[in-house]
Amino acid sequence: MIDKVALIIGYGFLSYLLLQILIILFSKLFLKKDISKCYGKGTWAIITGASDGIGKGFAFTLAKKGFNLVLLARSESKLAQTQKEITQIYPSIVVKYIIADFKNSTQPEFIEQIYKQIKDLDISLLINNVGVASIEPFCETTESKIHELFVVNMAPQVFLSRKIIPLMLKREKRSGIVNVSSMTGTCPLPYDALYSSSKAFNDYLSRALSIECHKKIDIISLRPFYVSTKMVFNREAGIFTITPEECAEGCLQDLGTHHVTYGHYKHAIQGFVWDIIPKWIVIRLMHIIGPIISKDYKESISKFQ
Repeated sequence: MIDKVALIIGYGFLSYLLLQILIILFSKLFLKKDISKCYGKGTWAIITGASDGIGKGFAFTLAKKGFNLVLLARSESKLAQTQKEITQIYPSIVVKYIIADFKNSTQPEFIEQIYKQIKDLDISLLINNVGVASIEPFCETTESKIHELFVVNMAPQVFLSRKIIPLMLKREKRSGIVNVSSMTGTCPLPYDALYSSSKAFNDYLSRALSIECHKKIDIISLRPFYVSTKMVFNREAGIFTITPEECAEGCLQDLGTHHVTYGHYKHAIQGFVWDIIPKWIVIRLMHIIGPIISKDYKESISKFQ
């Protein structure tokens, strides 16, 4: 009798898993959404950290959908190159850029200078993407790195949102904000304490504002797993790793219908499995593999640089 009950429970659980995966695949692959119609074709999207990685992926994806762009990053040469690449493919799109080193984003004049250059635009989308990573034991992290990580990962999302949300509230159409968090922000991770806690901040800020501003603005927290960017040393896209464009496309399809998303269907499936794993198991595993991951990360940095 006990064996039969266990078998029924097992089959039921497997059926549930399969059903959820099929729902994810159907919603991601077949339920397409025209975001230019939702937020206004020819309006402006502001993207931070736009010269590389996920930010650049959002830039190309939004240009393809008919949005004009303001790109923010610290490297003028990379910004100019990204501007050139986009306008060559999408000549009807206007692409501007602002040089911004977000290590200075807690300084009032820093955000004010950005605001002066965008306040007269019809801003329909804000992509709060800029961020830096660190995977190492807390006591081995330098104070300068800690300061950079917390300032860059959190302050821009707060201060840019505070400046741009009032402009969005005046628009006739709806507007949208994407706050790039991470799957690491869903669980306290030893040996990744600083980065995961900063991403938890991004996630909570986004989810709270999505409720507060829901009448006029769609706000979503993006929690990707591995994306092929410099942050993961340009890891090749595959079963578990996606391209920046896939990350952007998957997220934008959920903007307006979800408060949180893992983005692309590959990450959505990983996220579904991640969410049902008891987090005490994850934390126990990190006690074992955390030092190994931290060591590999440091070695990868030295090789990549």
